[in-house]
Amino acid sequence: MVAINRGEDNKNSVNGRMRDIILQLVGKPYKLGSTSDEYIDCYNLLERYVKGVTGSGIPNKFGSLTLDNYSDLYCYDKEYVISEFESFMENTFVQTSPLKRTAGDILVITSENSHPAVAIDCGAATCLIVNMDQGSVYVPISSYTIKRCYKCHLLSH
Repeated sequence: MVAINRGEDNKNSVNGRMRDIILQLVGKPYKLGSTSDEYIDCYNLLERYVKGVTGSGIPNKFGSLTLDNYSDLYCYDKEYVISEFESFMENTFVQTSPLKRTAGDILVITSENSHPAVAIDCGAATCLIVNMDQGSVYVPISSYTIKRCYKCHLLSH
């Protein structure tokens, strides 16, 4: 399902690393706020993917939220947490046009009946998302609207 190994299939290439990280993340069960490698949520998907691809972690604080408190607040005020997370994304990653997206990009996607979610573009018109019922799974990008697109590069501040 992962098509990001375009070009040379070399585990030391960026495409190879992206592919390997995505394959490690797919199939994890969902658990909000988990820091265990056994479970995943949207923030953990982003954190593990970026760290695996770039070798450096992302800040563990976004706005007034931290890894320790966002999951509790999400249960009570989803809109606030989503707003803080979207602001964090804009201030952390290099944004690009969804029309110029490539395999390996980080997407913020929405559908008619869902809040915005983080996804990883896997190429071949698929992305990796996390949902409460299935955990981390591949889905067709065409089922969603791409709200924002980011390169897997951290902004320098």
